[in-house]
Amino acid sequence: MNYDRCRSNNAYLKHNCGYTISISEVPVSDAVGYIDLYIYADRAKEPVEGAKVVFYVRKGEVNTVPVKEVITEKIPAKVELPVAHPLGTLIKGPEYYYTTYNMTIEKEDYYSITVLNIRVFPDITTQFTFNLNPVVPGVPGKQETISIPPHPRDMVNSKKVKLLNIK
Repeated sequence: MNYDRCRSNNAYLKHNCGYTISISEVPVSDAVGYIDLYIYADRAKEPVEGAKVVFYVRKGEVNTVPVKEVITEKIPAKVELPVAHPLGTLIKGPEYYYTTYNMTIEKEDYYSITVLNIRVFPDITTQFTFNLNPVVPGVPGKQETISIPPHPRDMVNSKKVKLLNIK
């Protein structure tokens, strides 16, 4: 006779019923998080509409893959992103797995802004405010790069990622 833990009255044993996890897969929820983008010019006096914002995930150590593009129509521009993107590098944080995003903001006649290592938290809206600087003729590119440092407890996970609906 085989023991079926899913039919047990013990809640602890029933906890993992309903899905199968193999050793090569990492359980990742399909949760999403949100980013509100406030993009201004003229020292945060004028909202900028029509800016192109591209989100990338890191694939391995060097490569990045574009996963979402937004053209700002109003301020704030609300963006929804998966907490753990199936194309990105999976990172094990203290509470759950996630993927960091890189973002570029571009608008004609303005210097671009790049932000590295953006974290998206489940069901949380994170706000970012940026000021685009106008291009000055004859002055070489003054694009801005902002890098958000990783948390010391984060660990990059090289296992195959499979999004699972965990209920």
